[in-house]
Amino acid sequence: MGIREQIRRPLHRIRPCVGAATVWIGLLSILLLFGFVNLYWRARPGSEEFASSLHTLSLSTIGVGVDMRTPAESYPDRQYEFWQEAVDRILEAHPDDAGLYAAAALIFHEPCVLYTSDVAKDVADEDVHAVLFPGEVIDRIRESRSDFDRQGSARSSELIRRATELDPDDRRWWRLRAVLLWPSPMTSQESIPRDSNWEQVLHDAEHHDPENGLYTVLHAYGHSQTAIGLDEDANTIIADSESWSRTIGLAKKCVTYRTLTLGEPGVSDMVRLHSLSRHPRATTTESIRHRLIGWRNAYFTIGLARQLMRMADAKEIEAEYEKREDLLRLAQAIIDLAHQRSDKLTRYQTITYQMRRILLEVRSDLERERGQVSKLTASELKDATRWEAVVKRAAASVNQSQPTPAGAVVRAASMIALSLFASTLGTTIVLTVLWILFGRPSPNTRGILWLFALYFLGVGLSVLFLGAGPAGLVSESVQHWILTGVSFVLLWLLMGGIAARLAIRVQFSIRSLLIGTGVVALLLQMVVHFQLGWDAFGLPIHVHASSDRLIGMIEQHQPNSSDHWLPGPSWVSPLILQWVMHKGPSWSVAVFLVLIAIRLVWSFNFAQSVGQLLIAVSLLTLLWLNVWVWIEPANYVTARHAQIRLETYIRSVEEYYEPIEEFIGSELAVERQETG
Repeated sequence: MGIREQIRRPLHRIRPCVGAATVWIGLLSILLLFGFVNLYWRARPGSEEFASSLHTLSLSTIGVGVDMRTPAESYPDRQYEFWQEAVDRILEAHPDDAGLYAAAALIFHEPCVLYTSDVAKDVADEDVHAVLFPGEVIDRIRESRSDFDRQGSARSSELIRRATELDPDDRRWWRLRAVLLWPSPMTSQESIPRDSNWEQVLHDAEHHDPENGLYTVLHAYGHSQTAIGLDEDANTIIADSESWSRTIGLAKKCVTYRTLTLGEPGVSDMVRLHSLSRHPRATTTESIRHRLIGWRNAYFTIGLARQLMRMADAKEIEAEYEKREDLLRLAQAIIDLAHQRSDKLTRYQTITYQMRRILLEVRSDLERERGQVSKLTASELKDATRWEAVVKRAAASVNQSQPTPAGAVVRAASMIALSLFASTLGTTIVLTVLWILFGRPSPNTRGILWLFALYFLGVGLSVLFLGAGPAGLVSESVQHWILTGVSFVLLWLLMGGIAARLAIRVQFSIRSLLIGTGVVALLLQMVVHFQLGWDAFGLPIHVHASSDRLIGMIEQHQPNSSDHWLPGPSWVSPLILQWVMHKGPSWSVAVFLVLIAIRLVWSFNFAQSVGQLLIAVSLLTLLWLNVWVWIEPANYVTARHAQIRLETYIRSVEEYYEPIEEFIGSELAVERQETG
């Protein structure tokens, strides 16, 4: 039967093949439906797990062409625009709600920094994506953050001031107002209060919360920033004698207070504000987490103690051991205030115990300079070292979920499946449009397995050149020759297909054989005579994808960290990471389409071949989405412990620290038994 007769055969002859493909698409679709039901069912009730999964899916698909980032993931200036509209609308409806004013002040105090992960990727890939990110990302960040700080700081001060006016007897708002005088230490290098009237604000706050040493600590910290400086030889010197005296006086006053308390003022109202703002649920918890401020109590306390320690090194009092020792003892008393009379949030910050040990080490060195370390200092240093170790063990045991090899494999499989799905989905959409334009012909699915083989060949080639190559697992020379061989084979197939379509027939004859042999002999003689190498013919074709810059940036700080991301041989992790970071899944589809284009050259029914290709890619798309949706619930398990701990903290700081208290209590009980 001729080719044209095969093309014109009745449609009922190919319907069984189309029906088989339809059955497979139907089965995969049903399996996918059950997969999403399972994904929803396995998510923890009331959590963000399911919403977060859908958000991840939308970012990888729709997000390729449409900005699907939530406000928390956007650049700071866009965050400001979202919250400005939302806060204005909410406060107009709740004009006397001090809690919402305080929560809004936290929102405008600093942006959520989820955008930094995308920015880091943009910067690392700026050479690859020069069209999308032409090396201006850093300027964009700086301008965006500057806009947020300029507008947000003024708005934040206004909102928290209004909260204290609406409910002046609520000490939470005064504590919050005092702390918000300073920019966030996490995102700013400034150490000077933003409000020039900061001392009056602290005085008013102390009037409403008189037993709390927080305001005096902040007052002393503020003056300590101008009390000392550095000379041209980098020696610590007294920069402002008045600030020096006020710092010491205020620090002595600090230790007289009954308590040192900040807590998390406004956190429950932030939850309410996010709900009223209709902020996307997928990143609500992260948005709140970046605005938590309870840790700043320990930060300012340690900052004051550190400044007192620096003051003890001032050049002007270098020989006055008593003054230096008094300053160190005062710094230690400040830390003891945090340990003995503060809230749990401050009391169990591991960094405060580390600071106490450092202060005692400095005191020990000072006493050693004078002759001998006292028994009291030696005993206190030993006790401080022990407490630091106990609190660190407690935090590590309670807060940190240990990563497992199975969890790493699940995350890798989920990431790869989602990347492959996103790349095949785009191809499916394009092929669907072409299929419709060609009149929706019934495709012949015979030989469709060859399309799957070509697809996985494309995946294999992308893994070789974009995974194994950058990871250093395959030499550049081998990559060059493999690419050269593949290119020549594809070129030969392309030329052969063109010849077949143009009905060009190559006739064999003795004369053509002699001519061909003579040409080859002449070429070989020229190569030998002129000692020509492969380079003279431009061979091999050079290709070598360099190691991803973002991975390189990470490994500068943590050498060989990518080798241990996944269990098994050390080469597996770098290969997968490099392949994903170089957008290997997308290039897999690109190589696949090149192979298909050559196949279509040989096809005598282009429209029907497009339909056949559409079925194959649709099946692959459903396959990868099924893989992702059935793997994703396992990711819930690996991340659930940390998420539950964060939600517990937002709900109740006291409840959050109960397991840490219990752990420390059990550790001390064991120590008493061992020493008793």
